[in-house]
Amino acid sequence: MKGFHDKKKGIAITYDDIYLINGARTPFGKLCGTLGNVSPTDLGIYASREALK
Repeated sequence: MKGFHDKKKGIAITYDDIYLINGARTPFGKLCGTLGNVSPTDLGIYASREALK
């Protein structure tokens, strides 16, 4: 893990040992449709759980 501060890019941390093992998308929906009452955090949790299955 390396941290850095760059005036243009800002403050960041880079990781050398991150691996993408799988992926899952949050569902698509219409604006104010069926998923309108589901928080973005909950959608992320659902996608994360599916990716780890």
